[in-house]
This record gives sequence, structure tokens and C-alpha cells, in this order.
Amino acid sequence: MKKTILFAALTATALAGSALAQTATPQPGAMPAPSTAAPSTMPSSTGSTANAPVGSTGAVLIDRQKSGEALSSELVGAAVYSATGERVGDVNDLVIDTTGRVAGVVIGVGGFLGMGEKNVAVDYATVVKGRDDNGRPRLTVHLTKDALKSAVPFVPVKKS
Repeated sequence: MKKTILFAALTATALAGSALAQTATPQPGAMPAPSTAAPSTMPSSTGSTANAPVGSTGAVLIDRQKSGEALSSELVGAAVYSATGERVGDVNDLVIDTTGRVAGVVIGVGGFLGMGEKNVAVDYATVVKGRDDNGRPRLTVHLTKDALKSAVPFVPVKKS
């Protein structure tokens, strides 16, 4: 699980680093170059238009998390429960599709203290997202622990 968390953190860092590398960083004491382009506007999720800085590559910067959005750091490691309230496993990873959306949740099921555990992926759209009494993410799947244990294991593509 530590490897999974490390991989998720490295992936996020690499993605953020490539986006930040495309933005010019002024030297201390240097005057910023004047912009000749008009500020771009991007529609927000609420349908209104908000000013959003757009880089020369079209990358849009996000200044805050929106209501209803989750951070991968909150989801990876979160407990997963069945519809009957039985704890069935923990989130080990997220599957991101080519558009950048979360396509699936990889759940570690079975085993004890990480030994004998297998990963099973569930479509993210079918996972019920909520919060427990302490405000931590609580994910619910409409599968039993036995169904997950007998499911086909998730196998990620090996990168060469």
C-alpha cells in the first residue's frame, strides 16, 4: 500500500510539475512582463463565467477545490464498506482515464496487514461517496466482501 501511495504522489507531482514548468517564473526583483492578451474566461461548474488564468498552452489553473470534489490523498487509504455496513477493504489506488477523470477505484480486499490482499477495481460511478462521523471519506459499494474476494483481480498495465 505504501508503494501505491508513493506512486500516486509521484504521479501527481509529475503532472503538476509539467504544468508548472510551462509557466514562466519571474526572478526575485524582476518586473513581470506586460501581457498583451486579454484575460480568458472559463465557465465554472455552476454555469457562470469566472476569470481564470490560462497559460499559453491553454492550461487552466485551479485555485480551490469545489464542493463535491475529492482529493486523491483523501481517497487512497479510505475504508470501503458494503451496503450492509460491513468493511470490505481499503482504497489502494485510483484508475484515471485518458480524459483525466477517475474511472475506477482499486480496492484491496482480503488478507491481513497487507499480506494475501488482492486488488479489485470497481467503476467509480457506482461507488457511493460520503463521510463518516469524523469527516473522513467513507465509500460504499453494492458488493459483499465475499463477492469482492471472488472477483477477478485488477491487473494494471505494465509500463516498459
